[in-house]
Amino acid sequence: MIAWYWSWILMSVNLTAMVLAGRRLWWAWLVAVVAECLWLVYGYATQQWGFSVFALVFGVVYLRNAYTWRDAPRPRERSRSDISSDDISLDHASNEPALDDAPISALADFDALAMAIEDRSWNDADPRAHDIVAAARARGLNPVAIDVYEDHASPVPVRERALAAIASAVRRQEGRPATSFSLAS
Repeated sequence: MIAWYWSWILMSVNLTAMVLAGRRLWWAWLVAVVAECLWLVYGYATQQWGFSVFALVFGVVYLRNAYTWRDAPRPRERSRSDISSDDISLDHASNEPALDDAPISALADFDALAMAIEDRSWNDADPRAHDIVAAARARGLNPVAIDVYEDHASPVPVRERALAAIASAVRRQEGRPATSFSLAS
């Protein structure tokens, strides 16, 4: 029979692997492989063969993730002062400077932009909205919402909702919760 503390060990190693994967560290998947090795032993010791089979399957998936993530560049936050003129392109819709596929400092302004939408003080001249839309376009996010937002014939509440959808998509891609971006009803 297997000791009672095995469940705590398994949970701790799995949780550690998932927290590290959430930080986008490629070697987090190797920690997850170690966890699956422990699950394999647990399945064998308790003769619960389903655990062993799933441990093998998950182990293969985690090894593939480690291999895939190993060479992928890890995103890092950059402030506006870190952005060089090479990072700036022209937004094809408005011919205004827009940021390419780099993280944008406008993400720090989401709450302020949300408040501007909620209290109806937001307008088309808001540079935060332009930066968010430019980042979404560069990343290929929510093309329909961008079309709706850029259609100035659309009613303002519809354009505000489109902007909120665009901002939420950019925020999710940056690994931030979209829940702090609120929306006027």
